[in-house]
Amino acid sequence: TSGDMNLQADVRFASNNRFISNGQLTLGGNSDFSTNGTTSSYFEKNGGNNVNWNGGNTFGIVEFVKNTPGRIRMTNNGIGDTFISTSIFTNNETEEFDIARNGTNSFAGQVEINNTNSNGSIFFGNGGGSITQTSGGLITTDFSIGNQLNIRNFTQLSSDPNGTFAVSTFTANSVSFLGDFGVTNSGTGNLSIINGSSFAGNNSFISEGGIAMTGGNNFSTTPGTTTNFTKNGTNNNDWQGGNTFGNVIVTNNGTGRIRMSNTTPLNDTFIGNATFNQNGSGELDPVRNGTSSFSGNISTLGSVNQITFGLGSGEVNIVGNSLQQLLGDVGNPPTIQRLQMNTSGSLEVLVPFTLGVNMTLNNGVILNNENLITFIHNSSVTGGSNASHVDGRIRKIGNAAFTYPFGNGGFYAPLTTSGFGGGGSTAFHFTGRFFHINPDLVPYDRESKESSIGVVNECEYWEFERTNGTANPAITLSWSDDRTCPIVDFAEFIVVQWNGSEWIDLGQDGLVGDETSGTATNQTAVSNWSPGIFSLGQSFRILPIELLSFSATAISNKQIKVSWATVSEKDNAFFTIMKSLNGQDWFPIGIVEGAGNSDIILNYEFIDENAVFGRQFYRLTQTDFDGTSETFKVVGVTLGETREKLAVKVYPNPTQGKVNILSENQNLENAILSLYDAQGSLIITLPNQSGRLFEIDLSGLKKGIYLMKIYSNYQVETKKIILH
Repeated sequence: TSGDMNLQADVRFASNNRFISNGQLTLGGNSDFSTNGTTSSYFEKNGGNNVNWNGGNTFGIVEFVKNTPGRIRMTNNGIGDTFISTSIFTNNETEEFDIARNGTNSFAGQVEINNTNSNGSIFFGNGGGSITQTSGGLITTDFSIGNQLNIRNFTQLSSDPNGTFAVSTFTANSVSFLGDFGVTNSGTGNLSIINGSSFAGNNSFISEGGIAMTGGNNFSTTPGTTTNFTKNGTNNNDWQGGNTFGNVIVTNNGTGRIRMSNTTPLNDTFIGNATFNQNGSGELDPVRNGTSSFSGNISTLGSVNQITFGLGSGEVNIVGNSLQQLLGDVGNPPTIQRLQMNTSGSLEVLVPFTLGVNMTLNNGVILNNENLITFIHNSSVTGGSNASHVDGRIRKIGNAAFTYPFGNGGFYAPLTTSGFGGGGSTAFHFTGRFFHINPDLVPYDRESKESSIGVVNECEYWEFERTNGTANPAITLSWSDDRTCPIVDFAEFIVVQWNGSEWIDLGQDGLVGDETSGTATNQTAVSNWSPGIFSLGQSFRILPIELLSFSATAISNKQIKVSWATVSEKDNAFFTIMKSLNGQDWFPIGIVEGAGNSDIILNYEFIDENAVFGRQFYRLTQTDFDGTSETFKVVGVTLGETREKLAVKVYPNPTQGKVNILSENQNLENAILSLYDAQGSLIITLPNQSGRLFEIDLSGLKKGIYLMKIYSNYQVETKKIILH
């Protein structure tokens, strides 16, 4: 028709229909068009002004074309339309094509929307209408330009893919799309996603202006999908928070900022892998406020500028209960202001990062190896345990006292430095890590030590160096009976340092704890921080004031003389000399009568006629006339023999399983063969072995380095075995 066309209410057009009007084209509502499933209807508006169509209509296969500047508003009377098959909506002119403006609307097939005019717009539900799409997607064959695409109250119930739309302004308001979705926002306005919208599939949101977001939205919650947000423009966007992300990539290439979780307490939740890239001058601020939870990997790989997490008061909360990774470029490492560990898994750190404010260690281990974690001046650590610590290298900048939350091999082993002053000292820093491994394996020979050191910790050591400045703080090392060995007498602990050739005694200026756990602080200041290798030793010279000296000396290949001197005695009945072959199990070997009361120096000695080859320990117990007693310190002495030293050969080595142990120069008599892993844990013990040649099958063990110790005839020989 060349004039107006008015299709009034309650009409039925069951076959193929074409309605083309060069004037106004209006629908009166409550009508049916091509509902038999095989026919189609076509509506084209070429003239006239704005039209408001009543709803309540049912459409089969249908296409609508708007070629006029005037708008079309469908379901304007508040009654929704029903689409039982595919539908096409095309806007070739300015003004909006307003679909499902009001009422309850349903689509049972593919919905295609096209826009070919830069000032044309397409709306869904703009007056408060709701849309349910039971099958198919929201697609396009020609939506390369457009003023606005506003979608409101749209629910897609299938995972059919949706289209990619190019518009000047895009708004998604209370929508839910299960299929893939894409938008390129070419204008200077915002691409807006608001009011609990959900995009469950693979999604791409690219904006030349900005990306605006309120709280409560969901993205890529279907496993294996990813959402990409790319902002290229100048707009500042402060996302409220309270959003849930599966796999997500957030890129800011523009000059305007993006602040995520900007509103407390709206916390973001990342259930997949999260990547953040800041490639323009505009700030990208993940986790600005609140506590955002991460269950997957966190990455800044590809970011041109440094990313800082939590520039406001935000906290990164690791909760994945599996192995998660922190990734980034070594030349452009991230900063995390606040980091919480609340996972039964672990965080593997594959890039150095800076810790700005606080690290909270509740549960889960940080595995950073040599990827340095740098704590800045005035940053802190809360918590720490075998279940939660940092297994790798840590640097602390500043002059305040600090406890390094070191750990390794499932053990927490903190080291504390005292505070120190001095000009420029807030820029000073120390760097280190902890190893739960026998120092002999490095090798830092435990037998090379100053005479005042009885025994050096066999299970662990700390690397700890001064890497900037001139400060000499006191260091406090920890012990625990589940990781430190031996603990002969916890009161004997001293701090020792490897100076490059031997262990030196730094003494004990502070001791806290008991046989179970505690700490010891060095008495002698560290004079050389390189090499900064520290451990705990057992001192045999820290004596009560009443006891002047206590020592043990080999006087023959079978005798050891135990000597001691007292400065004063009161009601002293006798001394009991106790002996141990391992520093833990003690038995008496002699009693020497005391002086009762004395205020002069008295010297005592006892000869052990049953000394054995190798290491043995002695301690002294003094008993009063009333039966009370006190046990004094421990001394150790190593006895050598003139007999030929045990010589053992291990072959093949390396081995893929079976190993031969050959005693080359003597028969073994009731020998004990013990195998230890690289962490010093006992793996196998074979007692009561006699003869010259033994075969051991190690094929059931993990590949790695092992130590075989052969104990025979009061001698011990140690061999390294490499299992391929």
